[in-house]
Amino acid sequence: MRKGSSIVKQQTITVSVRLDGKTFWHFMWFDAFILRKRLRRPAAFAAIFAAFALLAFFSGQAQSTLLGTVLLLAGLGLPAVYVGSYLADVHRQAKQANLKARPLVYTVRLDVSGITVTNARKKEEPLRLSWQEVAQAFRMKDCVYLYVTAQKAFLLPEGQADTPDEALWQMLVRNLGAGKCQVHR
Repeated sequence: MRKGSSIVKQQTITVSVRLDGKTFWHFMWFDAFILRKRLRRPAAFAAIFAAFALLAFFSGQAQSTLLGTVLLLAGLGLPAVYVGSYLADVHRQAKQANLKARPLVYTVRLDVSGITVTNARKKEEPLRLSWQEVAQAFRMKDCVYLYVTAQKAFLLPEGQADTPDEALWQMLVRNLGAGKCQVHR
């Protein structure tokens, strides 16, 4: 037990993950636009087109207002379509997975040797990884994103572990190291 705290260092923590659409949507936004920074290129595209649109507006040439308007619409419209189509795809995936019903998706068991993930939707061998094989963890306001590789993460929503959320996070920090654990609120 930590001094002045009621958090007990548990040897094994089990998280039976029931995933909902909101948690899935937050994760997909974080993964694409914050972690992988996929908004950089659309933002740069919009900025370049907006700059050329401004040049056209202030050039004073014939038809420059029309050219500036076309450039501005393309510069803002194409990135908006990109983000909109991505979000529509996320919505489609959540609907296809029937996340409105909050199904049991997988169970994550964390212990001193590593993590074991058992898929609740498919019959397959459990995934077992040592702590050294786990890439990183991000603690969000309502969920922990446990990346087992740079491309694959398991979501550990708040309140679904058999221990307090702080004890779960402390176990991750203790076993992964503070360098692999980041808090994003």
